[in-house]
Amino acid sequence: LLKRALAGLVPADILARRKKGFGVPLADWLRLLPYPGDNDFGLGLDTEAVRRWDEEHRRGRADHRLFLWSWMVLQHHAA
Repeated sequence: LLKRALAGLVPADILARRKKGFGVPLADWLRLLPYPGDNDFGLGLDTEAVRRWDEEHRRGRADHRLFLWSWMVLQHHAA
């Protein structure tokens, strides 16, 4: 119904294309959020290395978004 209503207003190739998701600016969000904490939950993780990765990410020197997101979720759910 919506596609029919927009016919003539929106180019046909846009109306005919498949659904498309949108990306989440996770890397940018992680630069805005505070550091989540250093609890390694007995896993033996080098929390100083995690802090360095966080700093590298915040300064734009590296993209550690996948690791940092996992670290943040782990910290949040264990709290």
